[in-house]
Amino acid sequence: AERVNKKKYPKEKVLAMSEEEVIAIASKKLRHICWYRPMQPWRRKILIGLQLVARGVLFFSGFIWIDIDGELAPKEEAPILVSNHVSMCEPAFMVSQCLPAPIAAAEHLK
Repeated sequence: AERVNKKKYPKEKVLAMSEEEVIAIASKKLRHICWYRPMQPWRRKILIGLQLVARGVLFFSGFIWIDIDGELAPKEEAPILVSNHVSMCEPAFMVSQCLPAPIAAAEHLK
């Protein structure tokens, strides 16, 4: 935590910043946490297999074909996919369509 908070930003200064400036500062602070390497080929093959397994789970659950209204936005325009978990089949559908990386709040670890 000390490594992230080397430079303190007063509350008044942060409130006066634009949204782009705050995002730039946050990304610099969190850069050591993220991986900026491309995915290795063997991991990509495992994910394609996982995508096929998720589609198989949907098929054998009775979802032979799922109609989709609209189109998925490009990652540059909408980098985050938020789901409201309408049903238990939704995670399998999301994996079969776009291979998201799940995240959760730290409180769920307790």
